Amino acid sequence: MAVLADVSRTRRSFVDRALASVPLPISANDVTRLGAWACFLSAIALLTAHTLLAATLLGVGLAFDGLDGVAARRQGVACPEVDWAADRFTEALFIGALFWTQPWLVGLVYTSAYVANVFLPRGRVPVLALRVLLLGYLIATVILSALD
Repeated sequence: MAVLADVSRTRRSFVDRALASVPLPISANDVTRLGAWACFLSAIALLTAHTLLAATLLGVGLAFDGLDGVAARRQGVACPEVDWAADRFTEALFIGALFWTQPWLVGLVYTSAYVANVFLPRGRVPVLALRVLLLGYLIATVILSALD
């Protein structure tokens, strides 16, 4: 479990350094909402078989997800409930999209990881961001389809 906590701390530190110079004219919650919308549009793109667009929009959503933490720390405002709810909502959207468009095993694995992601942090067990894993899967899908 310590490895996951180290990965989470390292990721947060990297994101803070990488986005330190980005001006933030909106609140952290607004950044969270923009990220959720990008993920929502990504799920729609996945449902309509636009995998590259889905991967791109998911990447944008992940950038906003990293930026909302930076914004919250800069502004001295912590609303982890809003961020947590937006993250779980977008992951739930992807479960539906995966079951609809991908092999059932992919949807089943993602659903299992989603359930763990919902409940394990409550017991102070850190988990990795599922959307990062999904982005890797979508990029691999795009690459493999281009190779065919």
